[in-house]
Amino acid sequence: MEFVEEVGESSSPPRAAASPHLLDVRDDVYRRLVEDGNDAASDPGFREQLDAHFSRLPP
Repeated sequence: MEFVEEVGESSSPPRAAASPHLLDVRDDVYRRLVEDGNDAASDPGFREQLDAHFSRLPP
């Protein structure tokens, strides 16, 4: 069974805006997963889940 963290389950609230560097990292991680043929990356909601994950990281 795969665990998927839903909105509202995070102990940290999402930040209002990400720094430009963090956006570059998000894009790079997503691009690499797609290029490597990662099955999860082909899911239509994956990019939103990845962005939500990065939003929970401390600054």
